[in-house]
Amino acid sequence: MAHRKYNLLAVLLLLIALLVSCNTDMSSGSTSGTSNTKDYQNSVSVTTDAENLYPETYDEDDYTSWKTYDFGTQYVFDVSTKTWVGTSPADAGVAKVTLKDNSLKVTNKLDSAINIALTGSDSSFKVVIEGNSQPVKLTLDDLSLTSDERAINVKASQVTYIVLEGENSLETNINSYDKNVLKSAADMIFDGTGSLSVTANSKNGIVSDSVIAILDGDISVTVAEKTFYTNDNDTEEDTSDDVVEETKGTAIKPYLGFVMLGGNLTIYGNNSDTYYVAKGIKVDGYDEEEGIDESLSAGMGWIVIDGGTLTVTTQGKAISAGYDGDDGVPTSSENYPVPNVYINGGDINITTLHAPREDSNNADDGVSPEGIEAKNNMYITGGTIVLNTTDDCLNASEAIYISGGYIYAYASQNDAIDAGSDENQGGFYISGGVIIAMGAGAPEGGLDCNSNARFQYTGGIIIAMGGSNNVPQASGTTAYTASTSNVSAGTSYALVQDDEVVLAFKVPSTYRYGSSVLLGSGDLEQGTATLISAATVTSDSMFNNAVYLGSVSVSGGTATSVTVSNTSTGGFGGNMGGGFPGGFSGGGPGARPF
Repeated sequence: MAHRKYNLLAVLLLLIALLVSCNTDMSSGSTSGTSNTKDYQNSVSVTTDAENLYPETYDEDDYTSWKTYDFGTQYVFDVSTKTWVGTSPADAGVAKVTLKDNSLKVTNKLDSAINIALTGSDSSFKVVIEGNSQPVKLTLDDLSLTSDERAINVKASQVTYIVLEGENSLETNINSYDKNVLKSAADMIFDGTGSLSVTANSKNGIVSDSVIAILDGDISVTVAEKTFYTNDNDTEEDTSDDVVEETKGTAIKPYLGFVMLGGNLTIYGNNSDTYYVAKGIKVDGYDEEEGIDESLSAGMGWIVIDGGTLTVTTQGKAISAGYDGDDGVPTSSENYPVPNVYINGGDINITTLHAPREDSNNADDGVSPEGIEAKNNMYITGGTIVLNTTDDCLNASEAIYISGGYIYAYASQNDAIDAGSDENQGGFYISGGVIIAMGAGAPEGGLDCNSNARFQYTGGIIIAMGGSNNVPQASGTTAYTASTSNVSAGTSYALVQDDEVVLAFKVPSTYRYGSSVLLGSGDLEQGTATLISAATVTSDSMFNNAVYLGSVSVSGGTATSVTVSNTSTGGFGGNMGGGFPGGFSGGGPGARPF
């Protein structure tokens, strides 16, 4: 009996030794557990020759050409004294001027541009400019204006070109008759070296029936914590039966498009009451029920960001290129909108705060605090994008194309990057850039691409993690990936192949969902690589304290052998349920644009 006991003990000890030495990770198909005794280094960078992409109906010159346009003589009005500084446009015979105690109306009488400047301050005043279908230049020069109605309204103009000088502020009172602070019926273009602060207590901040474009200037828009406006049941003059209603506020609301080429734009929307969660930038697109001439909106509905600094903090959705219709984006007419998002440059930082909530019995009950949404396709060729959201960081109803730029996407309650609103829609096409995508726990993931038939990866760096995985590769994939599981918060990792660092990253200290991880690099070759966890990593630079770049050195830590192929598993959502819909299967979008 004693001899048998010793034999069993020996077998158990042998099995334990084998388990310790192998420690096979079934989820990643790798062998781990050995101490790293080598030092590694390499120059880690991502270069791309991707060209900027734009909508067919977009022309930058439509907006920048107004910089050099001759708007004629400038007429200056001081809202403090309610007087013209020098000659008035009425005295010059170029406009009709109507001045009341609380309002100024200027109506252009000529078939040429009109040039108005506003300065001074008033706590209850509004300005209306009728452009007579001609260009309007409006200079705001140390203007402080609060209104019980719309603070500034430009009607019937070919374009509204706003130049900012000094420090300016516009605000609507909480009982404002109107729902917007600053409104133009035509394209509204911002330029200049000054600043503008817009506070919307009534509903929306800056609104245009066409395109809002920012060339320069320092602009901030705040949607108040609770927004109200007076609902007039009769006329502006008869307010006897007006009632105050709480509203959904949006900071920037153009009907047909949004363009950002430079400057600084800061948006804050803190209204989080049920049914009234504030939004950042919302392009509505065309809806025939609104009575807009559809020929004016053919191919519009898009967002283009080429430069500048954009910071958005909202309870609800931060940026959305949408279609304001009941049946989704139609495709049967060339006059319908194309609600795409194009990001070619700039620094973008987005935070959303409200918890996602699906529609209930009340159709307005749903809340989708996504970072950047395209109701059609999304194209990213450059720029730096940092997103910390509750819902999807990036979402496209069709496909997402990434060929450059730096993307940090951290979604606390949904997928980090999600393509496809239906089962037969969507796709990922990644050919460059740096992407670190962190989704929530299962069934959410770093990249949600329900079906794998249209995930095509040909270059760039991918670090995707979340609670679920999927096989990501599709026909045409030429770049390689490796997968692992259970990364730890606050820990640095490096992927090494042929004794050189291929990529290195640090998991945020607040992240808790890295049970499935996909790592990709255009420098990887098929075969095996070494993943080093709990490594000591130094580098020339870091992207958002998460990705090591430049000259990278790695030492210490624990080494794990991982398989490198174009059929790796891990890091992808692929969920058919949970959160808001966003996957797809079968079919495919049109030809790749790059």
